[in-house]
Amino acid sequence: MAEFNLTGDLMSDEYAEIWRWFGWNDVCCPGDIRNLCETAAGEELTIYINSDGGSLIAGTEIYSILHAYKGRKTAHIQSRAASAATVAIMACNRIVAEPVALVCVHNPSTYGRGDADAFRHTAEELDNIKSVILNAYAGRAKISRDEVSALMDRNIWINADQAAEYGLVD
Repeated sequence: MAEFNLTGDLMSDEYAEIWRWFGWNDVCCPGDIRNLCETAAGEELTIYINSDGGSLIAGTEIYSILHAYKGRKTAHIQSRAASAATVAIMACNRIVAEPVALVCVHNPSTYGRGDADAFRHTAEELDNIKSVILNAYAGRAKISRDEVSALMDRNIWINADQAAEYGLVD
């Protein structure tokens, strides 16, 4: 069995390389997961999660890499899984959360500038991004897509029991 610690901020491979060059090693990027999967070569993976999330693009890329991996995948939330980290682990066959673990789900957000048309366009993009996040959760959740969406609207940290009730962990 191969094990990996998914900790810190999720970011692109390029940003992770720069951050690590400066000595900041508490990051995870899609390349880390790609290397893990190549090294594991089909054996079972256990990924320990302690992450507040980060880049949704990195999170969805990690999701895709894990989704394509042929071996069994278990995510083990030790303390927290938030934001993009929750999206990334939805591709695992099994998600376990410690009794002291927290899971955070929320709507996507961004910064913007421009005129009213630019902000209407940005709002449309955020709605599209939310639908992508819902696609990841929907494959696992025990509650309806609308109920997951309402949960995201609350921008909430939930405990392990609540996450299990909603079907976001096993």
